[in-house]
Amino acid sequence: MEFPIEKCWEIIFLHLHRLGPKLSTRAIAKELQCSRNTVETWIHRYQKTGDIQNEEGRGRKRKTSERENLDIVAIAKKNRTKTLAEISISMKRQGVDISSATVRRRLNEEGLYKL
Repeated sequence: MEFPIEKCWEIIFLHLHRLGPKLSTRAIAKELQCSRNTVETWIHRYQKTGDIQNEEGRGRKRKTSERENLDIVAIAKKNRTKTLAEISISMKRQGVDISSATVRRRLNEEGLYKL
């Protein structure tokens, strides 16, 4: 579950803002009904970056490149009767080991496969 951005800014206001009450992390956690660790995490991120937005490059890296995504779409468009598993096998022959679920997600991103 993602932490609401409004609560993040409330944490920063309650702890750091010159017009705010400058509460401790324990008091903020009690007030907003969240853990002290959460409060400390958001305060640290704000002090480090000056913002609370997620940093670029976070999360899992994609298994396929843009070029490989284009290849998947080209295979699907060239032969509309190919199954996801067959496209996956075609990509494996090109040296890209991906599952049919990954193929489905890439086609869905391009609007070619609707769930």
